[in-house]
Amino acid sequence: MPTNIKNSFKELQEEESAKFSDHSQQKIRSSIDSNVGLFHFLGEIVELYLPKIFGMFVKMSGGGPSPTDDINNPNRLSDNDRPKYPNTID
Repeated sequence: MPTNIKNSFKELQEEESAKFSDHSQQKIRSSIDSNVGLFHFLGEIVELYLPKIFGMFVKMSGGGPSPTDDINNPNRLSDNDRPKYPNTID
């Protein structure tokens, strides 16, 4: 097999890699970083607000305890059963 045969695909690859400069790489990297940042931001919004939206729909449909049920409960001893600042220790 002769060794002086030119590989046109290899030449094409070398031409394309010469055209692909550092500036092009930075542009692509910047574009990818901005897209990833957008998806990260949207993911945080969904993670933060989606459970609250489901809770709102449950309350609107009549599910869950009503805040007035606790006030009208005859088994409650006093207003101190539910303190204003729940993190305080008696």
